[in-house]
Amino acid sequence: MFLRVNPGFCINLGYTEQALLKMNIVDVILSEDVIKDEKTFGEIVDNRRHSYRTELRYISKNKEILWGHLNLTAVRSSDGALRYLVGITEDITARKTAENMIEDLQKRYHGIFDNSYQMTAIFGEYGRILDINETMKKVVKIDDSSKGIEGLTPSEIEMFGAVGSLRVQEMVDECLSTGQIIRHVIGFEETSGEIAVDVTVKPIFDESGNIRYCISEAHDISDLLKLTGSLEQQVEERTRDIVSAQQKLIEAEKMASMGRLVAGIAHEINTPVGVAKTGVSFLQEQVKETWKKYEEETLSKDELSTFLTSLGELSDILEQNLDRAIKLIRDFKMTSADQSSHEMRVVPVKKYIEAVMYSLRPRFKQSLVTWSVSAPEEELNLHVGVINQILINLSINALVHAYRPEESGRIHIEYYQENGESVLVFKDDGCGIPEEMQDRIYEPFFTTGRGNGNTGLGLSIIYNLVKDVLKGEIECLSHEGGGTTFRISCRDFKV
Repeated sequence: MFLRVNPGFCINLGYTEQALLKMNIVDVILSEDVIKDEKTFGEIVDNRRHSYRTELRYISKNKEILWGHLNLTAVRSSDGALRYLVGITEDITARKTAENMIEDLQKRYHGIFDNSYQMTAIFGEYGRILDINETMKKVVKIDDSSKGIEGLTPSEIEMFGAVGSLRVQEMVDECLSTGQIIRHVIGFEETSGEIAVDVTVKPIFDESGNIRYCISEAHDISDLLKLTGSLEQQVEERTRDIVSAQQKLIEAEKMASMGRLVAGIAHEINTPVGVAKTGVSFLQEQVKETWKKYEEETLSKDELSTFLTSLGELSDILEQNLDRAIKLIRDFKMTSADQSSHEMRVVPVKKYIEAVMYSLRPRFKQSLVTWSVSAPEEELNLHVGVINQILINLSINALVHAYRPEESGRIHIEYYQENGESVLVFKDDGCGIPEEMQDRIYEPFFTTGRGNGNTGLGLSIIYNLVKDVLKGEIECLSHEGGGTTFRISCRDFKV
């Protein structure tokens, strides 16, 4: 039973002095703590202990738990009999609350720290280990107890092998000296094979901006590197397959272009040869008839004169058509062999370009588009095959896409030298290329006329020839309704 209580004790527990004087001390102490201190309390009563100190929990009037530090002392008579007990209690509720919060935070910290899948270590300001998590312990083969680790260096626990531990120490030292985040991939040997870890060391600063310590985080990327290597190999193989397939398609397109050229030339040659054949047949009949009259001595002077006149006219017709056929064959011979060749050959520039364009006469005859050439007459050593393919593809592309059927137009081709470079300009006055399509015109198989049998490889072939063979640049200038200009410049058109 309380004999006396001071106002502070009353205020803390929320009772009046009169109420407390009717209560026993066990009425305001948590029962668990009463049981805990029951033995010690008995020793004081039995005069085996003079005093003791303890921390216990009080229960206030409104059922709140209050922590107190109790200093209990016995007061006895001269014969040693217990007269009463004096208890002085210090309210330590705030301190206990703070300690419990710290303990809870520590538990949370260790829960996160130890259960992290990353291998984590904390280093002090002198680069020595303060703590490592469970994941790291498994890798560096340390038992569950971290005792004895504090104060060691990475090398002393062989963190990531002998060489790897030295690299980690270098990273920690650099982080502590520069305050920068340091990251490296470290490889080391394990009994299970080679292991690669991605290690990052980060500085931790105090409120004053000084480095308190640093944290290293590492995760195993061995499987990722193996997967990446496998994917890179697969990508490389697929790229080779795609390049091979694309090259085959390009070659097929070249052969198709050659086939169309041969068919067109054959059609063109048939006309003058057909006229010559007809003229020769007519001549044979005239000679046969005139010879017969000559043998029968019935050939008159007027008939002979008519025969000779017809013979002269027919000779002119035969000569003109045979000359035309010879020119067609010569132009075809000059250009057809060049289409599949990247060799250089000395040719008269203007005449060669004109010969290439003449070889496309069958395509131009189907339209109202004409062409012209501005180029030097001199002979130069040119990449004739490349120029041939470029001119053919650009011409066909313009005839197919730049002009509508029955629409007239003009294509102008210009070749000149400027600032040590050779420049080939191909300009049409057609419909132009929409702006949103201009970034895609060199893509393989990109075409707006697939329904008409176009493959979309023409400009792609040109781009590859300019970049890979000529080591030059190709530029397209176009806007809708204003025509299109292709400008090709390089140092390898000629030598």
